[in-house]
Amino acid sequence: MTKDLLASKLFQKLQGKNISKRKAKKIVRAIFEEIKGGLLKDGVVKISSFGTFRLKSYKAKTVKLPTEGKQVYIPPKEKVTFIPSKKLIGRLNIGVKKVKI
Repeated sequence: MTKDLLASKLFQKLQGKNISKRKAKKIVRAIFEEIKGGLLKDGVVKISSFGTFRLKSYKAKTVKLPTEGKQVYIPPKEKVTFIPSKKLIGRLNIGVKKVKI
């Protein structure tokens, strides 16, 4: 799902509430900006009944390429991880049979 599609769905759900498509797009953009801001400020954004976005830092390292035997430097980086809530996992798994091994 894209931001534009999300804004369209928001517009459809709020029809009759005096919200234009343009305003729906602004709302979606603002939500994502707040998530980004929260990650940059605190490194964690928790959304109840949905999940947790977390900023994970990776240190710089030097690795050896197995095919060439050369040492390669990998710079430090940060990635965003998402851990779904138990409620979200439960809703996604409705109708899925549990198999005991």
